[in-house]
Amino acid sequence: MNRNTINNYSRFFKLIANLGMKPEDRKWLVSNFTHGRTDSLKELSYREYADLCKSLEPSITETLQKKELRKWRSNCLHLLQKCDVNTSDWDCVNYYCKNPKIAGKAFAMLTIEELQHLCRKLRSIQKKGNLKSELNNLVLMN
Repeated sequence: MNRNTINNYSRFFKLIANLGMKPEDRKWLVSNFTHGRTDSLKELSYREYADLCKSLEPSITETLQKKELRKWRSNCLHLLQKCDVNTSDWDCVNYYCKNPKIAGKAFAMLTIEELQHLCRKLRSIQKKGNLKSELNNLVLMN
């Protein structure tokens, strides 16, 4: 078997699936990558195929990070909503999040790790049964 022969295109198809692309988008992607020379994976050299897959990998990482961030933001907003925080008003959300006892900065500036910590904190306060009073006390202090 020739080392430079591509026998399996699963790496490519897994990458485009993770990006949310459809297999039909393959031809467009290959054509763009080869500057219109071909739209067939079979006509790519081993080097071209490797470079194409490598060029798609950073996009995967960014996409997965964005999904993770979106998931944790949604979790936090849901918990805040349970506490009667008006989550449709960003000023209100930021007001609570900026308090040092809650997160210490604006909601949009929170990292994934900080959002995870905020969720744990909100659940803990909620378990104690005094989340609404805790947040109301914050309003009274400011």
